[in-house]
Amino acid sequence: MASFNRVVLMGNLTRAPELRQIPSGLAVTDIGLAVNDRRKSATGEWLDEVTFVDITLWGRQAEIACEYTSKGSPPNCHLEEHSVTNLLILKRECLM
Repeated sequence: MASFNRVVLMGNLTRAPELRQIPSGLAVTDIGLAVNDRRKSATGEWLDEVTFVDITLWGRQAEIACEYTSKGSPPNCHLEEHSVTNLLILKRECLM
C-alpha cells in the first residue's frame, strides 16, 4: 500500500534564501526555518524550545521562495512533497 507523508512546519526563516542553478539549469535554494515550541514542565513553569530545520527546495518552489520570502519572515506558502528526504532537523546539535 502506498503511503503519503505530510509535514507542516510553521516558523520564521533564519536566513534569506539564495537562488542558484545546478548544471542542468534546475533552480535550487536552501532555507532555514526556526520552529518555536512552548510547553509546561512537570513543575508548571513554561519552557521555550526552538528547533532549527534546514530545507532544500527544487524547481519552481525554489524560485517562489526566493521571490516572496526574506529573513525573519514566516514562509507564507504551502510546501508539500510526497516524501521528505532533504529535511535535517537540528536541535542544539546535529541529529543523525
